[in-house]
Amino acid sequence: MKDLKPGSVISHYTISEKLGEGGMGVVYKAEDIKLKRTVALKFLPEEVVKDAEARKRFLREARAALSLDHTHIGTIYEVHDDDDNTFIVMAYYEGDTLQDLIKSGPLPVKDAIDICLQAARGLEKAHKKHIVHRDIKPSNILLTGEGQVKIIDFGLAKGDGKTMLTKEGTTLGTAQFMSPEQAQGQEADQRTDIWSLGVVLYTLLTGQLPFQGDYEQAIMYAILNETPEPVTGLRTGIPIAVDHILEKAMAKDPAERYQHIEDMIVDLAKVIKNRKEESTSGQSIPVRRKQKIVVPLFAGILVPFLVCLAAVYFFFLRSNRTIDSVAIMPFVNESGNPDLEYLSDGITENLISTLALLEDLKVMSRYSVFRYKGKDIEPKSIGEELNVRAVLLGRIVQRDDDLTVSLELVDTKDDHQIWGAMSYNMMGEYSQALDRLDLIQEKARNWSPWMAERIYTLVAVGRNAEAEEVLERILNKAEKQYVEPYFGAVAYAGFKNIDKTFEWLDKALAQRNLRIMLVKVDPKMAFLRNDPRYAALLKKIGLEET
Repeated sequence: MKDLKPGSVISHYTISEKLGEGGMGVVYKAEDIKLKRTVALKFLPEEVVKDAEARKRFLREARAALSLDHTHIGTIYEVHDDDDNTFIVMAYYEGDTLQDLIKSGPLPVKDAIDICLQAARGLEKAHKKHIVHRDIKPSNILLTGEGQVKIIDFGLAKGDGKTMLTKEGTTLGTAQFMSPEQAQGQEADQRTDIWSLGVVLYTLLTGQLPFQGDYEQAIMYAILNETPEPVTGLRTGIPIAVDHILEKAMAKDPAERYQHIEDMIVDLAKVIKNRKEESTSGQSIPVRRKQKIVVPLFAGILVPFLVCLAAVYFFFLRSNRTIDSVAIMPFVNESGNPDLEYLSDGITENLISTLALLEDLKVMSRYSVFRYKGKDIEPKSIGEELNVRAVLLGRIVQRDDDLTVSLELVDTKDDHQIWGAMSYNMMGEYSQALDRLDLIQEKARNWSPWMAERIYTLVAVGRNAEAEEVLERILNKAEKQYVEPYFGAVAYAGFKNIDKTFEWLDKALAQRNLRIMLVKVDPKMAFLRNDPRYAALLKKIGLEET
């Protein structure tokens, strides 16, 4: 069929725009003239429309899919067929596909598992109706702005033992997500959907496909013969139970796979129930091949990141709580340095996970806000779409060796600024930074975070002697004025001095210093985690690990 132009009328639908096109047809956004609602129209490929047998099978199975009324399955309103046009009328959803979301990197562990759990529940409904999707992949799973999963495009669906659109033995599906039986052109049942959902979960957690190849036959070979590396080997913070789920979902022999999607649902739900998400779970942990980008930048970014984290956390902690909901928008990288793109996303994710610790504050999830990445949308519009009282906007600017992170909290009712902050850091000129430290030290009544952070940075780049000089000057000052104990712990963390770090953390706890709440999200404190005193400290704070 020819492309339909905006304004064209088909039956009682007015075309608004073309949404996409693929091997299974063309999809348009349209307005239902009779019912006054927005819909999506999917027109069949011309070869299917002209093939009487394929068209008959399609209509039979599409009408069967009309019975799939479930929260996590995209609604089909109507199957239209006449001499001129054959198309499906589906609900139109505002949101992004998982394919769009993972372009920004792997999702937080809890989010990835929750998304696949929702998708599994949708498949459960379809399988009970004896309908198999056969093309489960990120582009066919939509996430609405409210965080609700919708499985779309049952165009390859199969029911009652009769294949749809292709004759028996024909390979059908998307190569990277095909099950071994699909890759070999064999009959596919509900266990094919289970395999594909396992591949989706693997991809969401790691940001990479378990079976890869430069061309389709190479991918098929990998699916049939290779065993993917366990996700726990590619990323920290994933429960070992997830490895077991993926191993069972992606068993090459269907007889060794989950036999029913309900069994996979039980295991996914158990992971979520038994695992209290760590405060760092909102952070997308880099897979190995991305670590080369992060390491050289890390020492230089500690200051702005931790200062921003602390500033935002304590603003909300001490606010009068008239703000009960917030969306942390993806930070904008205005540096012109593509390496800092990863940093901007990391700061956003850490702020989301940290603020989620506060009671009575609704914080929108990563996958709700990252669909706005790269888009210029007014805070008021975002507030209306996400139903939040405020949005936090952030920018990263680098000029030569200067790195600045600025924050702005905006009221979504009238777009006025509620609060703002800026953190500045030198990424290169450490001698100048030490001079700045001295100036701050003379003027400040307490121990500035700059001092402790500079010690950590100097040690990170191998300038231990200078770091020790700074520490000595600080400790001399400490005899005459108050030292905020958390920053004392940060300073000794720079030297990896476990005993001294715990000594100052204990002081922070004894003084009820609120900054100690950062100990679980501060990357400089990660080296303490294997020490039994760390778990004991978290328990005293109320942030115990599970």
